[in-house]
Amino acid sequence: MKSICPSLRFVRVGKPVNVREDLWEHTLDYQIQSHPKLKSLNSKLEALLSNPKITEQSPAMMALRKEMYTVEARVGTQILKKADAVITTCVGAGNSTIFTETDPQVTKPTSKTPTFPTVFFRSLVVDEATQATEPFVACALACGGSVSSVERLVMVGDHHQLPPTVLSQTSADLNISMFLRLWHAGVATVLLDTQYRMNPALSAFPSRRFYANRLRNGPNTSSALHLPPPGFPWPHPASSSLPIPLALVDVPDGIASSPSSSSPSSPTSAPLSRSLLNAAESATVVSIVTNLLKPSSSPSSLCPADIAVISPYAAQVALLQSALRAAGAGEVEVRSVDGFQGREKEVVVVSAVRSGGG
Repeated sequence: MKSICPSLRFVRVGKPVNVREDLWEHTLDYQIQSHPKLKSLNSKLEALLSNPKITEQSPAMMALRKEMYTVEARVGTQILKKADAVITTCVGAGNSTIFTETDPQVTKPTSKTPTFPTVFFRSLVVDEATQATEPFVACALACGGSVSSVERLVMVGDHHQLPPTVLSQTSADLNISMFLRLWHAGVATVLLDTQYRMNPALSAFPSRRFYANRLRNGPNTSSALHLPPPGFPWPHPASSSLPIPLALVDVPDGIASSPSSSSPSSPTSAPLSRSLLNAAESATVVSIVTNLLKPSSSPSSLCPADIAVISPYAAQVALLQSALRAAGAGEVEVRSVDGFQGREKEVVVVSAVRSGGG
């Protein structure tokens, strides 16, 4: 976002541990602690902590903690109100600890997290809205402590892609997103019809199958500009002068099995024990990846960061991670299908595990 609009002032609200290091300076916690007043108070805190006679129950320590709490709330509110955009999760947007009507001047600090006076938002944008359950979106609508404060709601998503993940059988009806429900109700949608990621040979199928041939290819997506990398026998039909960057690899001896039956002696966690893996398929994937990573003089040659391996089964993900590490390709990213959603790489290898009718 910052690279698209450098002048935009945005704040990321959430746990800093979940934020990339290069984005820490944009988090609310970082900006609060970087404030001169907080730096001064932290210096006083360090001095008190170094005094063995001072405890958390000492009057001086309690007074300082209360002052820090009050200043953090005041500074945090100022930062949120000055921001052009506040970025958080749906649940985070409805967090009463962040967006509350409590006055920090009269509130006794009961935790390390300050509460901020209400910050209202007129516009709400929910990204990946088709993967969010309706209660999650309702939480986001309650940001600022009042649903009525939101004047504009923009939901960005694709109902042709993954639905919300709902594990509870008793809550299975939550797998219909608010986006999809409104679409079924006839609410008009706007199609973002230009894709900038895929080779046109790859975008042709989803355009035909899901988007009534309305999907267009953006600049710099030409097949001639993005030749498949060396190290793999890409299909090359006689009707085209260029190879197709899509291949189906048959693994006839591959058999899907449970982790426990594949390796009875090794302990298996409960979630993995209910999953599936395919050892022969894993070996084939490792062979493909290592061949793609072989040094080459081609400008299309790859490094580990250019490749992703994905699978719908957690047990297969774990097996592939182990196998690639053993083959010296441990830096290649291996994720579940859900975990890789919305990402892109130069090459994506999909391990289906099961490909038969059973």
